Amino acid sequence: MASLDMDASAAAASLDSLHSALSKIRHHTNSKLENQKGPAQLLVAVEATLGEQDSSNGSTSASGAGASKHAFVQRAPAEYFLALESMLELARSPSSPPSLLNNVFYLLSIVAPHVSAGIIRAKLASIVPALGKLLSNPHPTTFNVNDASAAENYASALKSALAILQAIYTAFESDVATLEKDGPLRSCWSATLNLCADTRPKVRRRAQLLVTSILPTTAAASVKPYHPYLKLTFDWIISSLTHVADAGSVSASSSKDNKSNKKNKKAPLHSKKKEDALHAKYDKKSGTAKQAPAAAALRQNQGDTASVGIWVCGFAKQTINLLPIAQVDDLVAALLRLPGLQNPFLTVAAFDVFEAFLKTCRPSISSGVAQADALLIQSHVTSTFSSIGEKTLSSLLESLRSPAFVPSTSDVQLLPAYLRALEHAMSAFSRFENGALAWRLAPEVWSDVFEISMSAKSDASRTAPAVRAAGRDTLIALLRYCVPDAAVANSIKASFSKKKAGAAPLLDMIQSIEDALGKDSLQYMHSRAEILSVLASLIARLRYHYVPNTQPPHPAAASLTMHIVQTIAELRQEPTFEHREYADTVIGAAVEVCGPRLLLEALPLNLFGEAEGPGRAWLLPLIRTKINNTELSHFTGDLVSLSEKIFNKRQEAESDGRPVEAKMYEALTEQIWALFPAYCAMPRDLVAAFTRQFAELLTNVLYTQPNLRPSICRGLQALVYRNEALVSSGAPSDSLKHAFGLDQADGKANIAHLSAIAPNLLAVLFNVFSQSPGEGRGFVYDTIAAYLRVMSPQDVLNTYNKVKTTLEQALPTLSTKQKRNQKESPNTPPPVPYTMLDLLSALIPHLDKSAQGSAADLFTLICQDNVLRSHDSTVQKKSYRILSRLLEGDAGKQILLVEGKSGNRVGDLLEKLRESTASVALGAKRDRVLLLATLVPNIPSDELHHLPSIIPEAVLATKEVNAVTRQNAYELLVQMGYKMEQGGSINRALVDGAAAAAPAAEDEDADDSEMADAGVVSASIGEYLTMVAAGLAGTTPHMISATITALSRLVYEFKETLEQPVLDELLSTIEVYLQSANREIVKSAIGFVKVAIVEFNSALIDAHLPKLIPALLGWSTEHKQHFKVKVRHIFERLLRRFGFERIYQLTDEDNRKLINNIRKRKERAKRKRADAAADREAGVAEDDDEPGLAPRILKTKGGNDAFEEVVYGSESDISDSDDDADDDGETDGRKGGTAAALARNRNRKNGGDAEEKGGRRDRRRAKQQDEAYIEMDDDDDVPMDLLDRSATARIALSNPNATNGRNKKRQPGQEASKFALDEATGRMLIDDEENPSSKKRVAFAPATDAPVDVDGAGTAYINQARGVDGTTQVRGGAIKFNKNNKRTREAEREMELEQMAVEDAQDRARQVQGGRPAHADKKRRGKETIGKEFRAKRGGGDVIRNGKSPYAYVPLSQVAGKKAKNDDHVSYTGKGDKSRKRR
Repeated sequence: MASLDMDASAAAASLDSLHSALSKIRHHTNSKLENQKGPAQLLVAVEATLGEQDSSNGSTSASGAGASKHAFVQRAPAEYFLALESMLELARSPSSPPSLLNNVFYLLSIVAPHVSAGIIRAKLASIVPALGKLLSNPHPTTFNVNDASAAENYASALKSALAILQAIYTAFESDVATLEKDGPLRSCWSATLNLCADTRPKVRRRAQLLVTSILPTTAAASVKPYHPYLKLTFDWIISSLTHVADAGSVSASSSKDNKSNKKNKKAPLHSKKKEDALHAKYDKKSGTAKQAPAAAALRQNQGDTASVGIWVCGFAKQTINLLPIAQVDDLVAALLRLPGLQNPFLTVAAFDVFEAFLKTCRPSISSGVAQADALLIQSHVTSTFSSIGEKTLSSLLESLRSPAFVPSTSDVQLLPAYLRALEHAMSAFSRFENGALAWRLAPEVWSDVFEISMSAKSDASRTAPAVRAAGRDTLIALLRYCVPDAAVANSIKASFSKKKAGAAPLLDMIQSIEDALGKDSLQYMHSRAEILSVLASLIARLRYHYVPNTQPPHPAAASLTMHIVQTIAELRQEPTFEHREYADTVIGAAVEVCGPRLLLEALPLNLFGEAEGPGRAWLLPLIRTKINNTELSHFTGDLVSLSEKIFNKRQEAESDGRPVEAKMYEALTEQIWALFPAYCAMPRDLVAAFTRQFAELLTNVLYTQPNLRPSICRGLQALVYRNEALVSSGAPSDSLKHAFGLDQADGKANIAHLSAIAPNLLAVLFNVFSQSPGEGRGFVYDTIAAYLRVMSPQDVLNTYNKVKTTLEQALPTLSTKQKRNQKESPNTPPPVPYTMLDLLSALIPHLDKSAQGSAADLFTLICQDNVLRSHDSTVQKKSYRILSRLLEGDAGKQILLVEGKSGNRVGDLLEKLRESTASVALGAKRDRVLLLATLVPNIPSDELHHLPSIIPEAVLATKEVNAVTRQNAYELLVQMGYKMEQGGSINRALVDGAAAAAPAAEDEDADDSEMADAGVVSASIGEYLTMVAAGLAGTTPHMISATITALSRLVYEFKETLEQPVLDELLSTIEVYLQSANREIVKSAIGFVKVAIVEFNSALIDAHLPKLIPALLGWSTEHKQHFKVKVRHIFERLLRRFGFERIYQLTDEDNRKLINNIRKRKERAKRKRADAAADREAGVAEDDDEPGLAPRILKTKGGNDAFEEVVYGSESDISDSDDDADDDGETDGRKGGTAAALARNRNRKNGGDAEEKGGRRDRRRAKQQDEAYIEMDDDDDVPMDLLDRSATARIALSNPNATNGRNKKRQPGQEASKFALDEATGRMLIDDEENPSSKKRVAFAPATDAPVDVDGAGTAYINQARGVDGTTQVRGGAIKFNKNNKRTREAEREMELEQMAVEDAQDRARQVQGGRPAHADKKRRGKETIGKEFRAKRGGGDVIRNGKSPYAYVPLSQVAGKKAKNDDHVSYTGKGDKSRKRR
């Protein structure tokens, strides 16, 4: 049945895809483009014909118009296929227009992939001949060569024919043997192969796509069987490449003849004409080539050697993994001839084919243990490791290394491809004779590649990073695959012998790296980064190789490469070194292979100057992540003593008052101890290194240095977990011993050693845990849990008894007011009961789970009233959490004695929980609900009468503020539902409050069964739903709302098993609550309606629509709690499910505007999505004439389960930012307050409708996105409670600190303008209310947008150029001060007068804008200059005006009087007030 469902869904998806593609063609009947109009008109004609046939046969009951309108929706793909197939004969007749055949092929290419294989194979006789005729003539001569549109239409017809042919070959996928016998199809395949090298890119790509999709795309024979056209395909590839090579050699010889003819001045005329015909002429006016199709066809027929070779090589690269064994040698021979044509692009293409082919032949693994001999599982017809022989590879390598093949050192284009081909050839050659053959060639290849890609003598190496990268990869491949273990052993022996020259080629390779990295090696300075990567690979290749007869084993990498690592470290410390990250890689590889001991011996830290050279503290953080499987004794011996020295230095620095130096020593100490976890990762000498003295040292450090505790705890955990992984490893012990120096037996010995020290270590960790603050002891807890895993059961029991005794002694000391009245500091450790409860929680997995074991004793301890009903909320929370962990799984059944015959503890526990309900703290509700959810599966089936006592608490918990509590409450409700669904019995007499009602029930139902007479009912999901629904009779809206929410969750979970009458009754009840006046109840009822609309049967919902719709419409205008948006979402779902007419009919006249608005907005959103999809297709689609179907992407919210998505996450398909007033005149929801505005902003940001009128509103809305502010309380010390419901009332979309309501920013000095200014002293006066009129405000920031030039700020540049204090810059950059002469002073006075005039004009403008007359304010008091009326207009100096000479007599009181209340300021020279301004 599952397979049938999958086939049906696949068929439906295929049908939808077909109709979607046809719908994109159908509306182009009136297009101006012929290639669009022709297929559209043909499609409409076919559909009309099919509709007429159906009408004449009476196959439809609809009218003719309806049939013609909906025919394309109901047609099967076979109907289109057969109709188009019948038109092929008509289209091939000479009387038919040429475009008809193209249109038929185009429509067939769309329909054929969706038609069944049987129909296609039945119609081959009429389709294949037409396809073969078209494909066999890719460049016909019947059309005008100047007609570009005809050439494009012919190319489109070829692509359509290839698509039809692909559908035909796919129909034979289950019976490929038939293809070999079918001659026409074989001819079509040959024609398709010829099109794989066609000059038209689209045709070429379509043909290659057909071949790669039909041939088996994997090398495994079990996935796709052998294909008969595989050999034919590679025969064509080889013949095409051979033809290219032959034609290239002929053209090369002819070019020589042409050169000789040119010398003799005897160039034949016919050759010039042929060359002109091969190349199209370019028309400068039109910007196009003349007769380009004809020239391309001529080049195709005569064979454009370079282009065809490149295209065939690209096609061969795609199918190279399918190469049959018998054709390997022929393909290699054909490819080796291509570089001789001296075409760089063709040569690169040939090298790429070699790379792709040889990549499948290289070894997959190469390690120091043994050369890889695992072969890939491949088909008998495909290229495997044995498909290319030793002789073929040897000849290939010989050809690649020949001078004719090696590119020039300045050829940037060929070198990368050549080096990649050489790399894969050497890697594949290393498979033979365990790499001995490849090792013979490796030293020479190494030297050649090193000089070509790394040396400065190579121009390509200096200028092209791609060449250096290819050379680096080649050298790394030589080290990884071509260096056998015997060569490494010979190198180790030769390194200790006196005669090293020529004894080991590997030493010469290492020496070349050393010479290239020397300080004086300028020749390789530009390629240091690549050489460093090669060195890191060399060190990694020497892993697991050791110097013989050494104990402990001395790594070979230390003897062969450590001196180079020392050179790299010296280079790294130079300020001008540019490749530190590559140097760090080399040093890290040395640490991984050689270990930290040998590295630090070669590169000492030298922190205190005990040796010559600089300090190397930078090594500590570098090697921290590279240490693994090393010697722990190195840390306990050398690094611990170094840490003690640094600690003493730190104490001396602190006592001498050098805090910076002390901080530096502290950082060094932390860096040293940060290495401890890495040393603990599977150490080889754990038993010998982890002594009692070291354990005492760790104890001391844990007690005295809290900042080192995280590192120590991580290290102690690694000792346990890594050894456990070693013990459980399934690898052979010999392999583990060789790789890590340890095996499973060593791991067991290490675990036993840790188990012996675990009790003492846990005592220390317990003390540290109890002394640590609550926020910083999680890692200590994890360490305790790790060592409890390796402790013996007796030690675990002793530890449990100690912790239990401590808890019992500490509980009475817990103060009631400790957490209420005392505000403890963060560094204060929690009370002892808290700590003991946490330790008991860590002990739970290791306790005895038997009926009388320590786990049962812990259960009894926690169930005591002083623990479970403690006055402390934290004790309650931890108690519930411990009980939850105790009762999980099968262990919980043993503790609760569920399977025991004498009785169980479930009832007692539930009774205790019921009694403690009133004393439950708020913080413990989450864990209490989780405990109930854990306990429900353990309730026996004959004791389900306990469930009604749990239901009220679970229902009320669904309304808790804490999200985890709500989630646990939903889980509890579902668990009880599944428990009731499993069956059982409920004794109503044992249910609280039902004992009195049982006799009455017996009297009324006297004819019922004996079980019912006894007050016992069978458990079922319907009975459980009845129990939960009893909460609807609650006296508080909170209880009713919680019950509706719980029913929503249960209905969603058990919708498949609930009977329809139960759902009908529930829905009828919810309809009543929808009309409630309490918003809390209505909110839950709306959530239930959402679930019902999504999950219930359509017939059931349709029966309730007459009552449901009016009830929902009653809240459609309510903005509080987002009722309007929720109701709109519900109606969108109703319209989608039941249609517009049905919903519109049940809606009253007043609310039909809402329905119309939803419909219009939905249509608008649909159009937008269609336009967006069309834009994406136009931007992504490569061919306009090949239809594509963009998949629909479903938008889902992350983090919510399915129920949360239905109830809370069912957002509208159309944007909420659409304005309702656009269609129905309603308001757009802005009366919903700030919360509604924020919701609109979020919806708009998530893709809401942006089609609104008015650019100003768009800009305002865009700026409001994510700009919300919450006003804090006046008391900054009190944190804001975001869960408080009143917090939403303090949300504002505008900045509360802004002075005005718009988007103006606060100006500097804005607050200072609120205070008065004393003109005499220039001081601001705060709260001076005695004489406010005599003071003036300081206006640092103007109140209007008009630019005000305060104190001549706008004339600063002019003052600098013309004023007395100004300066000018003369030739040479020198500064020259202005002269203090009469002309300069006069210019300064003019500037001051101009500035005052500007200020007066601005004052008058402000008064007019404010609606006040110009004379309303007191006239601005400006500075008066004596004698200004005698000033000359043009020349300098004074003149006689109105018979008065330029002299004045002014009383000294006007200039020398008090400054406090002067009416006018008078200055003799105009400079008197400058000091006042500066003040």
